[in-house]
Amino acid sequence: MIGRTLAHYKILSKLGGGGMGVVYRAEDARLRRQVALKLLPPEVAGEPDRLKRFQREAEAVAALNHPSIVTIYSVEEAEGLRFLTMELVEGRTLAELIPIGGLATERILEVAIALAEALVAAHAKGVVHRDLKPSNIMVTEDGQVKVLDFGLAKLRPPEVESGMDELDTMTLTRAGSALGTKPYMSPEQTMGKPIDHRTDIFSLGIVVYEMASGRRPFQGETAAELVSSILRDEPPPISELRSDLPRQLGRILEHCLEKEPVRRFQTALDLRNELHSLREEMRSEVILRSGLSRVQPPPETPPRRRRWLAAGAAALVLGGLALWAALTLPGRRPGPPPGVGGDRPAVAVLYFQNLQQDPELDWLRTGLTEMLVTDLSQSPAIRVLSTERLYQILDDLGELGHEQISSDLIAGVARRAGVDTVLIGNFARAGETLQIGIRAQQVGDDRPLFSDKVQGVLEASLFSMIDDLSRAVLVRFAGEGESGEHVRSLQDVTTTSLEAYRSYLDGLALHMEVREEEAMPFFERAVEIDPGFAMALARLSSIELNLGRPGRAREYARRAFEHADRLPGRERYFLEGRFFDGRWETYDRAIAAYEKAVELYPDHDVARNNLAILYGSLERYGEAVEQYETLRRRGYGFGGVYYSLVVMYAALGDEEAGLGVAREFRERDREGWYPHLVEGWQQALWGRVDEALAALDAADAKRHGAVETEEARWIATAIGGRWSAANATARRMAGSEDPYSRWRGLVALAVNRLWAGRIREAREHFEEATAAYAEPDANSATARCRAADALIQTGRFAEARDEARRALAEGEGEWPGVEGRFHLALAEEGLGRPGEADRLAAELAALGEGAPSAIETRLARHLGGLLAAGRGNPEAARAALEAAAATLPPRGVPWHWHRLPDQVPVWYSLAGAHLEEGRPGQAAELFEKVVAGSSSRVEFPIRYARSLFLLGRIERERGAGRAAREHFERFLALWGDGDLDPGWVREAREALGRP
Repeated sequence: MIGRTLAHYKILSKLGGGGMGVVYRAEDARLRRQVALKLLPPEVAGEPDRLKRFQREAEAVAALNHPSIVTIYSVEEAEGLRFLTMELVEGRTLAELIPIGGLATERILEVAIALAEALVAAHAKGVVHRDLKPSNIMVTEDGQVKVLDFGLAKLRPPEVESGMDELDTMTLTRAGSALGTKPYMSPEQTMGKPIDHRTDIFSLGIVVYEMASGRRPFQGETAAELVSSILRDEPPPISELRSDLPRQLGRILEHCLEKEPVRRFQTALDLRNELHSLREEMRSEVILRSGLSRVQPPPETPPRRRRWLAAGAAALVLGGLALWAALTLPGRRPGPPPGVGGDRPAVAVLYFQNLQQDPELDWLRTGLTEMLVTDLSQSPAIRVLSTERLYQILDDLGELGHEQISSDLIAGVARRAGVDTVLIGNFARAGETLQIGIRAQQVGDDRPLFSDKVQGVLEASLFSMIDDLSRAVLVRFAGEGESGEHVRSLQDVTTTSLEAYRSYLDGLALHMEVREEEAMPFFERAVEIDPGFAMALARLSSIELNLGRPGRAREYARRAFEHADRLPGRERYFLEGRFFDGRWETYDRAIAAYEKAVELYPDHDVARNNLAILYGSLERYGEAVEQYETLRRRGYGFGGVYYSLVVMYAALGDEEAGLGVAREFRERDREGWYPHLVEGWQQALWGRVDEALAALDAADAKRHGAVETEEARWIATAIGGRWSAANATARRMAGSEDPYSRWRGLVALAVNRLWAGRIREAREHFEEATAAYAEPDANSATARCRAADALIQTGRFAEARDEARRALAEGEGEWPGVEGRFHLALAEEGLGRPGEADRLAAELAALGEGAPSAIETRLARHLGGLLAAGRGNPEAARAALEAAAATLPPRGVPWHWHRLPDQVPVWYSLAGAHLEEGRPGQAAELFEKVVAGSSSRVEFPIRYARSLFLLGRIERERGAGRAAREHFERFLALWGDGDLDPGWVREAREALGRP
């Protein structure tokens, strides 16, 4: 349908679909506006029941006119297709917006009131929605709530009065099945009983319960269990799940979720009024109990106090801030407060409180924290908790959406962050004036160490206000001498544009939730406004790398690096690391930058994580484990850290440690998909195929089709020799629109064909993999290196030379540029050009001098051994290859994007050298290591299959006929029908007595 025109509507894209039809974004050519076009599928257009329900939806929605209900424009027919056009709602569904732990209290009430008001309007027109759920509720970018999809609505006859017993009892069931969505159904819906508008009240109660807690009130692994829970269970009181919520909200929810309709709210208007009253009470309490002031106003009678509040809430808030500051600040500026002196006091800045719950200023809750942390982090006098780490701590504590700051929250943040002091902030606006206050508080002591406030015009003064607060904080922690010596203005280290900074903050909020595609436009907008906004450029670099686009990541890092002088020290060292960690040849400089960042800012967890990644890429597994274990203790990064530790411990040969990591992760996150993925990798890395696949099935059930799961599944099935499943998995990845998944799938298909002994088909898949990305880069170069390796192994030296040369050109500075020299040298040697091979070998050896690991040196020794062997010098070959093998880590594991573990190639080459010198026993030991490997052998099918054949030869010559037969059988099971090594295939068949 995309691109097709119906009547005067051009269909642009698909928005979604369900049993009642498919929804598209369309352009109304007459009115020059975009609409949502809901189309009844042609294959069901002939069903009278479907057509009636479709027409009923149109009539029901057209009868409604409310800002929280989607507007219907028309019901039309064109080219034999029936469709309706509706208001196009831009935004996200409520299902996407509900975080773990639930929304903030004020937001819960805002959304719940809007939904209740929508139901009031619908019920007044005789419409019962019958399918209210978070995925049918949209929230626009400006926060407006819109109820969608009245596809299951039932019209109440207008002549029927409001008495419940007189309502129309017609149900919209088919073949005895209730319509609707089971987790949000009322008890009467689940049983197919007659319903009325009170079913919507029950469903709204479920939605509000989920907004408040992050979970549904009724649970069940099967449909039957879920229905049983709806009919019989009493959900946990909301106060047990969140102690910060008002008790009255719990009572309202209990009233909504009564099993019997007669015991619920009898109208949506009653429910709306209860919610509205609760919100008004809470707003009054927030202002009267400012979390900052902690100052009792002069004694007044309650009536006078209430009149004062009514006269102007903003004036009271600002006055309260001024009074609080006046009573807590002495006239002189004190030195460092008691208990925070010594070596670099550690401070956490909590999110600020929006005293008036002003939605226009809500961005300042996190924005002021980010600004203040950025400013303070410039000074070496104190250590400031990063906002990334604060986000993770609050997420771990289930406090992300909560504005109320309790002593328990302060203690929890301080304990996890390793700080003794927290800064608590608050803001309010009166007219054009914004006032910001902060208070420093030590754990376990309700008395403030110090406090301060600033005020000014929001648009014109915000950056300077933060600078003033930063100087005040530094004076109190470090004395007058440190207040400005190392701290530049906030504008100097970020941007002069408040609009650019706001876009940056919006992107940062999404980036912290790992919603990278959504975050990108905000960072791009920030850079569009201020092209020199280095922090925004650095974030774009990180996102591009996370999305598997290293070329674009490198370009953003380069642009950010050009403006590194506009960064605070914390960000500058990190950016330097990010700039250099994009290329293999500059890993040493990236490590130096990250090590400096971690030294100066020990809580810079992102720098620590990136440092650990580089250590792992360079086989410095012990150092990587040390960094990851630090992050693990802090609870940082959860999935990534646990996955990385599993791989690092496997590389070190410590299976028990890896199992412990996987178990701990599973215990910490019982509901997520990633712990199952980590367990799957753990089992696959140790060759436990059935256990790995079971864990990966569990991961896929929770998040279907994730490329991480598919990649692990391919490795597990390849280890187990389950080629049908391995091919199916590879094809799924290859069919993806994601470039990395497509590249990975095509390479996997090529490797699978090599396992079947089919070099020509493998060659085609490798070539396809080089085009997976729009532009040639390290990924295309990697595919060429793997193709070159296979071609050299099978004597196709001219083709191998072409692939290696292109790998060098596309991967220069990256690992394929190093590996490409290895393959090109072997290809030149095979083509009878030893001088050129020696030149390349010398280049490779030079790359190893001063390198931050033994990897390049090992590759140079491996190349030297192969060249010596080919030139008839087996003794020199063995010596070089033994020197290469001596630098191998305990085990080979897949880790780096572009580099494969070296165990199998080195062992195989060394085994060949032993054979040439007449040492079949030593050769057999190494061939057995190749065959016994688990994940390390998956990418080396040619060496694996040939190891089986050569073991068969060795065992036959030893007279071990049974062992020889077993090896020949396994060899033929792989390559018996292929086009590789036909002479060896014949020899194996003859040894087994086969034609």
